Amino acid sequence: MPTLWFRRPFRCALLLVLATCSLAAIAQTTNPAYLADMPSVDRVKAAIQGTDPTDTLERQVAVFTYLSQYINRIKKPSAPYTPDESRVKFSYDSAAYQIQQDYNKTHTQAENGAFDNAQFNYMLNHGDEWARKLIGPQSAAAYTSTLNDLSARQKAHVDAINKANEDAKNAAASNGGSSNDPTVVAARRCAELGGTTGGCATKGLGQGMLALVGGDQLKDEVDAMQTVGVYLSGGYGGGNGASFYFTLNAAQIGCGKLVPDGHAYKLQRTPSGIQITVFSAPNITLALRPDGSLVGPGMVTVAGRIIVGYSNKTTTLVHQDGSEASGCAGAYGSCRTTTSTPIYAPASARCNFATMAAPTPTHQKTGAAADDGSLGGGLMGFFSSVVTLADPGLRMNGKFLSPTGLILDFEGDAVTLDCGPAHIKAPYTVQNAPGEFRVSVNNPGGPFILTLASDNTLHGSGSTTVNGKLYQSIDNGNISFRPVSTTCSVNTFTSKSPAEYKALIASPHLPDIEPYLTNPCRK
Repeated sequence: MPTLWFRRPFRCALLLVLATCSLAAIAQTTNPAYLADMPSVDRVKAAIQGTDPTDTLERQVAVFTYLSQYINRIKKPSAPYTPDESRVKFSYDSAAYQIQQDYNKTHTQAENGAFDNAQFNYMLNHGDEWARKLIGPQSAAAYTSTLNDLSARQKAHVDAINKANEDAKNAAASNGGSSNDPTVVAARRCAELGGTTGGCATKGLGQGMLALVGGDQLKDEVDAMQTVGVYLSGGYGGGNGASFYFTLNAAQIGCGKLVPDGHAYKLQRTPSGIQITVFSAPNITLALRPDGSLVGPGMVTVAGRIIVGYSNKTTTLVHQDGSEASGCAGAYGSCRTTTSTPIYAPASARCNFATMAAPTPTHQKTGAAADDGSLGGGLMGFFSSVVTLADPGLRMNGKFLSPTGLILDFEGDAVTLDCGPAHIKAPYTVQNAPGEFRVSVNNPGGPFILTLASDNTLHGSGSTTVNGKLYQSIDNGNISFRPVSTTCSVNTFTSKSPAEYKALIASPHLPDIEPYLTNPCRK
């Protein structure tokens, strides 16, 4: 069961490391200039009032997170954040986080859940509207220009990929007439795919907090470097102290007291079967048996490192005038934190990599499905709405498009299918068939099998129906959906980059999708 520090939404956990404190009002001389007429934290709190104290806080969190997103979107993707952009964003994110932390301390788990639902509601339906009323003309002009540019770039990108798929791309992100703001679209899509309200609010808004430390600038580049195709997942080990833990792009070696550092690895088919080469010192070659276990070379002396001590460093947050901040809430209790950094030394260990048992087969429940009503279930439901947990064994990764408009996004736990406006998550399995990998997609509207070619194209036949749901409204924390069902052919799929995939499934300008809703069999 997760530890208690993870009790609140994942965005709060991320911001704990920032030890947020109240910051001074936004300065009037800023770089870029539009920041000068962004509202101060105090102005937002004075202007945004609700029907009662709790409602006021829920509304304020929605506005603070939207203001942070404005800065995130206006900033040029290739440019680093200016000090003023970082400072202003930090003030908004800090204010939203502090409100939630203060509320957590004096309310029950049920009340905290209701708070999440209410702010999700305001984020979907009013956050953009309320935030726009507080920004000045420079900020409004900068944001409008950004949205117009985003729309133009997405349309051009989609046309360059495949003009025939533009309607399917737009319909896939359609919302039946609700707000087309990108943050709202992302949150709605998350909920439509089974995420929790708290988790989906984080998914829609979390990129802004990653952007605070530059994370969003690297995400597409990092995703583009991920392995496309079949990979190995989970822990493999025996009773001899040697083990491997595989993820999408790395293999951790367990051997004696060595630190389990990650190493690159390669999975490939050979005439004798599947071979995995771990690029350690020395390289270790393993064979994957039909029962899922690994067979290695036996005794190997592995070079690595061990921890020989720690160095401590204390960090103190200060106000803009240089004075030390105080009164920060959260796990630390102050604005001064101490971190310990391990000190390493080279070392080696000898271990027997002969036979390592396969991990126990299991399917990771995600989103609302992971919430069994317990505290731990609620936390896991929230967490898995944001972070993908891979099933063990052979898995598939990558984003793929068919000329018929069917879009597949393989992750470690499931594959997301987009067919017209309908989208769902479906489980899948990867089989090591004679001479090929076979991917079985267990779509309730029509299972299908794909074979993976050496050029990372997927090949199938027939058709499949995607029975999805589209966000309609939220009332007292209860989300209403309307069903949508479309059918797509299954044939050849080619790999797409993360940026191309986002252009295919999301756009600020969305078409009328009523034909799909009134005639579910329409393609």
